[in-house]
Amino acid sequence: MPARAAAALRRCPVPEADTEWWWEVEDSPRAAAVAGELRREVAPGHLLHGFALTPWLECGACDEVLLRLDDENARPGQAPYRVAVVRPTWPHRPEAPPRPSATVFDQALDALDRLEACFRTTPDQA
Repeated sequence: MPARAAAALRRCPVPEADTEWWWEVEDSPRAAAVAGELRREVAPGHLLHGFALTPWLECGACDEVLLRLDDENARPGQAPYRVAVVRPTWPHRPEAPPRPSATVFDQALDALDRLEACFRTTPDQA
């Protein structure tokens, strides 16, 4: 993980989970499980449908996953590449779009900025 990306990550966006951190899952059995579930959940019509999705980071408290969108413009290990923050629902079947909830970012650092902002925003501040 690039140093700036690692420095940008903070704790989970769930304010009461102040001991949970995002962790790197790429190329792990956990990443394979998440990718398999998303292949089942992401149905035609969903904004992530048709992309090869590579789980990169996962939050241990809220289940959100930062995915790399592997398309014709992606160059592994080189920025910028598109990413998405998605929250799998784990039904083991296709979901009706827009579920699972997802936000796409044109650059990974934009997503990391969002994750940091989520950490600093509590429900009282929203």
